[in-house]
Amino acid sequence: MAQYLNGTADAQVKLGAGKLYAVFCNSTSSGTFKLYDTDTGTATGNAICGTVTPTAGTSHLNTPQGIWFNKGLYIDIGSTIDYTIVYE
Repeated sequence: MAQYLNGTADAQVKLGAGKLYAVFCNSTSSGTFKLYDTDTGTATGNAICGTVTPTAGTSHLNTPQGIWFNKGLYIDIGSTIDYTIVYE
């Protein structure tokens, strides 16, 4: 069953394997994000995607089948952004 995390800062979203379904940008002021498959709690490891510069009110990486990650899911943000990540 899918879960979600709403945040405004860098975060280790999940530890261990799982699936990423979507990243929603709720609001932003020139914010960016990059996702990593890592369990270190830092922006290291395998990048799931390059740097994304989202528009507020839009969905990014919306994948109904999900994208597998192995070690964990980490989001690294730049500037100001309010996001919601859907994962399991």
